[in-house]
Amino acid sequence: MQVETTCFLFGHQAYVEMPAKTYYAFNRFCYVKKGGTTYIDDDDQVQIREGYFYLFPVRSYSLGIRPEGGYDHVWGHILIKGFQFNKVIEINPQEYDVLPALLNYMEKIILENSEPPIKEYQDRLWQIVTSDNQYFSLLKHIICTIVEMISLQMQQHNSSDDLQVIIDYITFNLDKDLSNENLAKIVMYHKNYFIQKFTEKYAMSPQKFVLKTRISEAIMMLMNDVKIQDIAFRLGYENAKSFSRAFKREVGISPYEYKSCLLYTSDAADD
Repeated sequence: MQVETTCFLFGHQAYVEMPAKTYYAFNRFCYVKKGGTTYIDDDDQVQIREGYFYLFPVRSYSLGIRPEGGYDHVWGHILIKGFQFNKVIEINPQEYDVLPALLNYMEKIILENSEPPIKEYQDRLWQIVTSDNQYFSLLKHIICTIVEMISLQMQQHNSSDDLQVIIDYITFNLDKDLSNENLAKIVMYHKNYFIQKFTEKYAMSPQKFVLKTRISEAIMMLMNDVKIQDIAFRLGYENAKSFSRAFKREVGISPYEYKSCLLYTSDAADD
């Protein structure tokens, strides 16, 4: 099953006291800016550390404050389909090429748009779910990209078959012709068998993976202010127009709009 992520609430909090044990019927994420806490459920305890990104499972748990400090973090309530886990997932952003930059922009957008927690939860929930605001769209896409990146990386770490060769080839040859025919030749598979095996392992078709990898790399280049024409060339698109169409189908907004959001967020953070 393909991983799908719905983001429906987010915010920023610096807790002094933590809530009691609660059942969460959805997943949560947090990116710890300062301090830490302890995740506690019926089976486990996990130290939540500064500078790390966490995904929490659907279950009952509590977060207990550490004696030496607070717990300053940005967070979100999300619903993940196609990626099951029963324990806390801890991610060191420095182990992922794109993740630190994505988390940086996620943090900026949340800090600029979140309201005081608890108050007006329902109004905020409805606003975020129904809003066409491009900054909310950007935030949702960033969070979805992070979750998909983590789930795919975990699948890769849990397997060592020959399809890893394809993953590596795609990652380092985004400017090449990455058709199913060419990818299948690398591992000497029949095209149809290659598509079937890849889809079974990674819960998406080879071409979907190629697209997502190209879009993730495009986002990184947009963050570094690379010209859209140059991005299209580096990622194997015929021209900027074909790249822009593919980007908008995947992200929901054009690369020009995405870049404008990044520039606005960066300017606002400098004020």
